[in-house]
Amino acid sequence: MDKSGSTFEDIANDIASVVMWREELVSSAIDILEYRHPKLALALIENVGNRKRAGHWICTHQRVNGGKSPCELLADGDEDSVWDLLDSIWRVDGSPDKARTNLTY
Repeated sequence: MDKSGSTFEDIANDIASVVMWREELVSSAIDILEYRHPKLALALIENVGNRKRAGHWICTHQRVNGGKSPCELLADGDEDSVWDLLDSIWRVDGSPDKARTNLTY
């Protein structure tokens, strides 16, 4: 990018585009979670309050598990670690094989 020709308006427009693209990806992530792991999606949405926040959570890198995001863990096929991460933040009763919707805080 030629920095001498850039303006703050150009930068603001680029940032707005990136933010919009990120929100679309986050929305896609929660859609896929609901399709592929419906029990996990339900537990997550119930804990954070809505789909948008749930989508952001699964896309945010966590300190545990090597700094991977829950989305990366799921991409690696490691659903159990995502359940464990949920359990460490909110008390979620049950096991990955059960609905795990008995939630307490």
